[in-house]
Amino acid sequence: RWLDREQIGFAVSADVGESLREECRRVPRESWQPLRRRDGTLCDKEIAEVPYVPEDRASRPGELPFRYIGIRIPARDRQLDIFEPAKDGYRYFAIVTNRSESPQELVLWQRERCGSVEVAIDGVKNDTGAGVMTSQKFGANAAWLRFGVIAFNLFEAMKILFPGPLASAHAFSRPQTLRRQLVQVAARLIRHANRLVLVVAGGGAMLLQAYAQLQHTMSG
Repeated sequence: RWLDREQIGFAVSADVGESLREECRRVPRESWQPLRRRDGTLCDKEIAEVPYVPEDRASRPGELPFRYIGIRIPARDRQLDIFEPAKDGYRYFAIVTNRSESPQELVLWQRERCGSVEVAIDGVKNDTGAGVMTSQKFGANAAWLRFGVIAFNLFEAMKILFPGPLASAHAFSRPQTLRRQLVQVAARLIRHANRLVLVVAGGGAMLLQAYAQLQHTMSG
């Protein structure tokens, strides 16, 4: 509800209880459509809009109910003896959303985001130190987590702003990789003709090129 009030679109996996499962079973056979991948190939799943309106204690007067997209998969024969048998031969899942796209687009969008967010969480926890709280005080820990998120976003933005070849080479690099290849590079300062010259070894040329690109972007 908070996301909807802030006008942020979401599509998250729903808790499929017995009432939602029964509503999925009531959806007419012709309403179920095969799910296709982005390349057009068929999956073993079918999707349909489900007219399900559960009790919502967080809603306020005038707020509309969310949409539910049902997903069903044919129940497989193996190991069915250890689970409750499917009444109609299908296993049901669902997505709840406030977005307006078609069921096909919503399911693909939601599934694609699941993988990417795990990478971001891993980066925030393990690359910025936000995975270890520094205090027993809630406010201090909240600030520490925000610093970690800001550091992670700045690091990702820096990689995007790199020159073309450098951005491609380090699109998925972690901070320790960039630190080793671009930051912890041997160099020597030389004073000559009233000038200071920095002589950089190894990948230093790329570092200087990246620095110039970042400086140009920030000044622009």
